[in-house]
Amino acid sequence: MVRATFRYGKGGAQGNVPRTGMRGSSGGAIQGQYRIDWDDHELRVALDKLGLNGDAILKQSLIKRVEEAIKETQMKLKRMAGALAGVRIPPPPRASQNIYTKVADHLTYDTIAGTSFIRVYAAEELRMARFGVRGSRGGEIAKIVAGGMKPFSYSPFLPPMVRSSTAWFSKTGRGFDYAIGLRKNKTHPGFKRTYDFMLNVENNVVLNFEKDKELINRNLARFAGLGYGRV
Repeated sequence: MVRATFRYGKGGAQGNVPRTGMRGSSGGAIQGQYRIDWDDHELRVALDKLGLNGDAILKQSLIKRVEEAIKETQMKLKRMAGALAGVRIPPPPRASQNIYTKVADHLTYDTIAGTSFIRVYAAEELRMARFGVRGSRGGEIAKIVAGGMKPFSYSPFLPPMVRSSTAWFSKTGRGFDYAIGLRKNKTHPGFKRTYDFMLNVENNVVLNFEKDKELINRNLARFAGLGYGRV
């Protein structure tokens, strides 16, 4: 079976929440990890005798399933961006994208050296996984997409010009525009159109790997000259 865990912050005893069944929400998680628990003793013994590395075979199958889950989740994220999915505001200071697109483009995985885990996260690199990818203004947008953001008041010290959103850029063609509209509105509406992308990855991996595993078991058991077993 696949052991699935959501990670919060650095992880650890308080930051790892294992899957014990179907969950309705990840609670805003932006990291997950997966590994295989292999409890089919007869199949392991048979594979060892045949000189096959069963652990490696199943881990590669799990990696393939993780890749498929990420690909599907990326498609769903970009679908939420709609017509703005391909909009890219050019630099300076640096290029920026729609929030869903940027999270999708940074959703990836890593096989952690020295462990049996596969880590899934949405950040520029693994060491930044607990923060997630940042937007062009510095916000932790993976957390915003997963868990939303409450309304907040704009600073009274806004600069005269501010970076445009992809929606505004697509209308005006201006990467920067005057802040007068923000000063007039005074309050950002927050972010409510969330997408629990880590929950989607987890459900895809765990539920579909059960189907993958059935086929793997049959083929390996047949090759080993055994009856059908369970992993």
